[in-house]
Amino acid sequence: MGCERRCRPIYQVNIQGKLLHILSAHAHWVNTMSLSTDFVIRTGSFDHTGQIPATFEEATKRALDRYRKARRDAGGDAERLITGSDDFTMFLWDPEKSTKPLGRLTGHQKLINHVSFSPDGRLIASASFDNSVKLWDGRDGK
Repeated sequence: MGCERRCRPIYQVNIQGKLLHILSAHAHWVNTMSLSTDFVIRTGSFDHTGQIPATFEEATKRALDRYRKARRDAGGDAERLITGSDDFTMFLWDPEKSTKPLGRLTGHQKLINHVSFSPDGRLIASASFDNSVKLWDGRDGK
């Protein structure tokens, strides 16, 4: 059975539902993925200060400012994507600029079951069934 039937590529789709890119580099199933901006997307306009925006417009502006800052902090105004697979590897992507991965991260001895960026996007944590958690640089994957 070739990779055509076994491997599952990652599809990037825009807001209208149009396919933009297919990211395919893993040799097996992709189990987990994370965006460098996950934290600010989930928390929106709310941060550690506890200040609640007075209006919806203020909340929207604040959330957008936090999102843009998170992109800059991740490296060069780019949103990074990390994927973890059954092939014991991870790939770091810049899906807006290229369909080729920025780096291949190896070191786990069994399949990877979770990846996550730190809230500031500068670190990546990966967990594997080899009973280890590894930390990586969120900008270059080293």
